[in-house]
Amino acid sequence: MKKVYYLSTIAALAISGSTFAKDGDDENKPNTTPTSDSTLPEVSVNASDPVAFRGLSSGAFLLHRDRTNGDLAVNIILNGTATNGVDYTTVPTTVTIPAGFFSLGLPINPLGSSASAPNLWVNLTIDTNANYRLGRPDHASVEIKGNVYEDQPPIVSITSPADNTGITAHSNLAITADATDANDIVSKVSFYANDKFLGTVTSSPYSITWSNVPPGTFALFARAEDQFGKSTLSSAVHVTATNPPPSTATVTLTAPNAGSSFGAGANITLSADVAGGNIQAVNFYNGDTLLGTDSTAPYSFVWNNVAPGHYSLRAKAMETDGAVASSAPVKVNVTNGLPTVKITSPTNNTTFGGPTDITISADASDSDGTVAKVSFYGDAKFLGSVTNAPYTVNWTNVVPGKHLIVASAADTFGGFTSSAVMINVTNPPPTISITAPA
Repeated sequence: MKKVYYLSTIAALAISGSTFAKDGDDENKPNTTPTSDSTLPEVSVNASDPVAFRGLSSGAFLLHRDRTNGDLAVNIILNGTATNGVDYTTVPTTVTIPAGFFSLGLPINPLGSSASAPNLWVNLTIDTNANYRLGRPDHASVEIKGNVYEDQPPIVSITSPADNTGITAHSNLAITADATDANDIVSKVSFYANDKFLGTVTSSPYSITWSNVPPGTFALFARAEDQFGKSTLSSAVHVTATNPPPSTATVTLTAPNAGSSFGAGANITLSADVAGGNIQAVNFYNGDTLLGTDSTAPYSFVWNNVAPGHYSLRAKAMETDGAVASSAPVKVNVTNGLPTVKITSPTNNTTFGGPTDITISADASDSDGTVAKVSFYGDAKFLGSVTNAPYTVNWTNVVPGKHLIVASAADTFGGFTSSAVMINVTNPPPTISITAPA
């Protein structure tokens, strides 16, 4: 915590030596035209104590000049969300750095009670004057905060689920809380089930998902904390997770067939047959990732634009009493056929007189996807990329010599192939003839 006696020291007239800070926020800086005469003293400012607490301590600005000859009157502009003489003791708009001193401290003493007071800003900008030059930084800011010791903790409550909610074990549970703070900012909300930490959310809406809830009875809590570390624990919300009864249904994934292979970007239809049970819905999965749901027979789902990879698919029948029946996994493959690319101009071993500019063209296609781009290289130097046909770039000022041109085509799934040609750029000798005498 800052000491009050330090503030009285800052308020003293002189601090010899140079003190600089980074520039403040230009958004609140008035338009000024600095004096450019290098014979004049240069004046700058920084926030030597950038935070003031109401009822506890002051902040401070520090004006600094680069030479000490004579008294120097400095004009300042004070603005921001805090009002001079209302939210802090009056600071004059013209202050004097005495002869023989490099610096002058300007304390910002907050006024009023800290109870429920908002955080405010004081922005100080050095105004132009014919007697000095503006240095950098020429503006700075001090924040006025409420007293941390009188700060009230936030208020927090769990809004979902309701108290005494029952769920099926191994399902996912969304937990939501409402947190407010009358005079400060809620910095985070943390969630707990009994003594198990579930996670933290730093901004509204304050909500998390507790995945795969085990069987048992749990008391859910939310703890809200403000920017000063004061916190409040919510009242408990009780949840009971019970195992569902055994399922009487039988599920078979009928499509696709095991071992099926598809091209990249394919749309794959998943179908399931269910026998027995009182079925509420059928969920389709890739591993443990839910792909889609169908609540009416015949049960199916279309998985669109599937990326290359190896997949294990299955279907789960969800009964109305919470029972679950799962099919055997079906493994399928999605492969990525590579794009094709060919440099159409110039052709291999073409000779040019140089130095010269060369237009490079290519054809590209993809049998099971889309060509995302064609990139061109000359002697391993990147020349450019084209995302739509015609695929053409211009290689300028190609010097004499042998050169390698490469075109590389990439598809939307990351597969790529390349094509290359060699060219020769010559330096033909000049021609000359005697025109006179004949």
